[in-house]
Amino acid sequence: MIVVFFSGSFDLSTHDWSTYTENVVRGVREYLLKMSPSTLPAARRHMRNLRRARNLAGLAAAAAPAMLLVLSFHLRRSERAAAAAAALATLARQLHRLAALPAAAARDLLLALARRLAAFRPLAVTMTS
Repeated sequence: MIVVFFSGSFDLSTHDWSTYTENVVRGVREYLLKMSPSTLPAARRHMRNLRRARNLAGLAAAAAPAMLLVLSFHLRRSERAAAAAAALATLARQLHRLAALPAAAARDLLLALARRLAAFRPLAVTMTS
């Protein structure tokens, strides 16, 4: 029979959780997933790029309704503005779907949307009194 006496304090608030989590992730990568530690910088770059793409998609999804609002004032005067508003509505729907897609599919979707939006030139806004 083994008896262990513990006389110290077992306070988890003093534990360094960031170091612990980093060590656990490194251990899982190396021993369970059999990944070399040399692949860590590439994995970090990949995650940083995915995070940037997600943030960009979120920004575009947030800006699309504002752009639709601005274009809605021009819808009665211009067919081109109506086409741009329809393209923005499609963009907003597809960006909403983007979060659930794998990285390669999300990249392909963003490229297709960029090509579609590149076809529209800026609208000329004229003030009439």
